[in-house]
Amino acid sequence: MSHTGYNSQRTERKRYKTGTLTLLEIRKYQKTRQLLFKKIPFYKLIRLITNKYSGMEFKWSSNSIFLLQEAFENFLTLFLIDCNICAIHGKRVTIMNKDIYLAKRIRGMKFLIN
Repeated sequence: MSHTGYNSQRTERKRYKTGTLTLLEIRKYQKTRQLLFKKIPFYKLIRLITNKYSGMEFKWSSNSIFLLQEAFENFLTLFLIDCNICAIHGKRVTIMNKDIYLAKRIRGMKFLIN
């Protein structure tokens, strides 16, 4: 039995330089206007939080969930941009815990500071 037919049909996958696929993925998500978090898990999280802190069951309209999710994603994006700026200021590329802590301090998020 010869295995030459198997090797001739195999196609090699293209290898990218380190970080190229990450940049392509970033550009892809920057072009889209769709939400990044899935709707149902986000809805379950909102219900969990409201039930925990209010003790009552709320009914949420789809528009209110959409607006909450959009505001949350916008907040998270801007917060991570601030964390990245803190990391760059520290002459690093990777975001570390101290960058998150500093970004929280700068933004005045005392309720999130441990």
